[in-house]
Amino acid sequence: MDLYSPLIFYDTESVGVAIMLSRIKLELPHIRLAIMELDDDKLTLDNLKAISRQLPSNDEMERIKSFEDVSKLSKADRYFDEV
Repeated sequence: MDLYSPLIFYDTESVGVAIMLSRIKLELPHIRLAIMELDDDKLTLDNLKAISRQLPSNDEMERIKSFEDVSKLSKADRYFDEV
């Protein structure tokens, strides 16, 4: 998790996303692209299961969209913005 970045989501949720992202080892835009292209060379079935458990709710998406500069958010929050 990025230090000193504002958090939109709760710490426990952010930690779970950070752990998942460390296992996937792709940059956020590449995760989105792999999902959109159904690229099973980049995302395994286990990766996709983990991603499906770490999706933002509508309320959480509204909070992200209302934040002016998403680049200042934590990596977990930027993940939610990306997917």
